[in-house]
Amino acid sequence: MRLLGKKRYLLAPSRKRFRVGYAALGKIAFANEVTRSMHAAARRLGLALLFVDNEDNPSKAIANADQLLTEGIDILIEFHRNDAINHLIATKCHAAGVPVIAINFPLPGAYYFGADGYKTGWLAGTFLRQYAQKEWSNRSTMCLILPTEGVEATQHTRTVGLLEALTKQPLKGPSPEIKVAPFGVTAQDGYQLTKQFLRDKGRRPARLLLAAFSDPLGIGAKRALKETGLGESSVIVSQGGTIDARRHIRRGGTLKASVAYFPESYGETVLKLAIKILEGEHPPLTNHTDHVVLTDDNISDFYSEKNDAKR
Repeated sequence: MRLLGKKRYLLAPSRKRFRVGYAALGKIAFANEVTRSMHAAARRLGLALLFVDNEDNPSKAIANADQLLTEGIDILIEFHRNDAINHLIATKCHAAGVPVIAINFPLPGAYYFGADGYKTGWLAGTFLRQYAQKEWSNRSTMCLILPTEGVEATQHTRTVGLLEALTKQPLKGPSPEIKVAPFGVTAQDGYQLTKQFLRDKGRRPARLLLAAFSDPLGIGAKRALKETGLGESSVIVSQGGTIDARRHIRRGGTLKASVAYFPESYGETVLKLAIKILEGEHPPLTNHTDHVVLTDDNISDFYSEKNDAKR
């Protein structure tokens, strides 16, 4: 495998039938796990994987797509969150006759592999509502949603699933008051958005459910709630199930759960999907990863604490 822009090569099996371009989202926890799995799967499957890093930057994503197309790739695996840029990349690939697999953020006309937006929202909402019913004796609650930056349709679908689980499931107790914060990406964003919400509110909510649409946002929100003394009257569920979130869940505190996407399994699934496409098969356009709500009660069924501690 060759790193684009470098003269250095990585060893890979000799049976390279296809040239696969992979444009990673950037150096964030979830994307790093996807990238590691992609490189490992390429070695196992004997694929030439041409890797570039979008650095979570729209201009870089366009330049990377142009570079990969110039390299003569057979298929592009694109991981980028900007809706307008994804449309442009899809147009370029269509003109070049190169199929695309989009990871987590859809591209027009592309195959998709990643989260099921509605299901992940519904799982998070169900966890929050059940937690409130069990722990807070059906007292009135408020729900703060911390959406992450990304394709608007994806965020809307996840929000719909969350709200339906919170308000329409046959569970006892009043439906919570819903508040939606501005978009964020990093743990610092989660911290600042949560702090801003509490300042703007002018009073502390008696009970707070917090749905963070990424693990970093949830981790940042946890710190904000701890600083404001709301740890005992708040609960957070995040999205992704990355190692950072797993460590926080195991430590205890306000971050009680994360909806897992299992990013370490993406590489094998996505590259096998790419092979099917390039060999002339017609797999479904939309393909989803597995999902489960990770909590302190079940997390060791999926991830070894010893292995997580080593990384």
